[in-house]
Amino acid sequence: MLCQQSKKINIVYIVKNLKIINSKRLLDNLALFSHKKVCAMVKADAYGHGMRQIAEILQDKVFCFGVAKVEEGAVLRSFCKTPIVVVGKTFDFDCARKNNLIVVIESEAEAKMAIKFGLSVFVKIDCGMNRLGVNSAKTLKKIVAKFDCCKKLLLGFSVHFSNTASTESTQKQYQKFLRFKKLLPKGKLISFGGSGVVDYDFEFDIIRVGLGLYGYQSEMAKPVMKIVSFVEKVFVARKGDWLGYGNKFQVPKTGKFVLVPVGYADGLLRGLSGQSVQINGKDCEIVGNVCMDVCFVQVDNSVSVGDRVVVMQDATAFANQLGTIEYEILTNFSKFRGEVVVE
Repeated sequence: MLCQQSKKINIVYIVKNLKIINSKRLLDNLALFSHKKVCAMVKADAYGHGMRQIAEILQDKVFCFGVAKVEEGAVLRSFCKTPIVVVGKTFDFDCARKNNLIVVIESEAEAKMAIKFGLSVFVKIDCGMNRLGVNSAKTLKKIVAKFDCCKKLLLGFSVHFSNTASTESTQKQYQKFLRFKKLLPKGKLISFGGSGVVDYDFEFDIIRVGLGLYGYQSEMAKPVMKIVSFVEKVFVARKGDWLGYGNKFQVPKTGKFVLVPVGYADGLLRGLSGQSVQINGKDCEIVGNVCMDVCFVQVDNSVSVGDRVVVMQDATAFANQLGTIEYEILTNFSKFRGEVVVE
């Protein structure tokens, strides 16, 4: 923390950008899924929250962690002993072996490579996402047969449902899985994702939890991450002045404005002009185009340099304004140039 002293009164300025992670909320969210073994997704820097910080909170409380790429798994393994599953495609099987990663496979060729390098695997079954996974009984039988010589390497099977908000779609995909299940060897783990599958009365062992862990897609979950900054400059702009790039905002009435040192390079997207931030507990509007490093905010006379600014504490409002999803808002803050603080 850097401090400045006013000659009139003593004021402590928090002149840092902070990404604040609420560990209690994270654990409370985890508890919503604790009736199953949990694969906590920490890919994409834990959805922008900070992979190291999230993993350190959860590593003794989850069955495994999920990452998208071997490279992410290698980073996570450098400070984490919990099992790690690479849910995306694996190409560097040697790196996976060196870092004791579990891989997800979908072909005979990948099965051969996993066996060659002695890697434990989940076989992905495609039930309707049409992204990754086996979608034919014939191929599934051949992959399973590859592990006759090393049954312990075959940990189980995974399915990712494409739209758990739709009961019809999810039930249809589950019925497809049940047809595949008849071909599966007994005693293997069954892993389902995403988070919304917790609301269904399905038989499975592991739940892959992503957005639900971070406070979204459930009415009971609470957002874990808060982006906090400070007022770095206060100024008066006169009626008719233009603020920022592109002449997007012309001052309608002489008034007070501030600069907040968070911009699109930090994850605050340009389209969020008009969205509110909170300064001293009051909603204040972002005006003009968000710049790379700063944004303009219209304020009243109560605001001073150094005042705390809550830039983002609920990604849903941002997502609604931009016509996108919370995933995109959160993962953009992976670029945030500030300190990550766990409280």
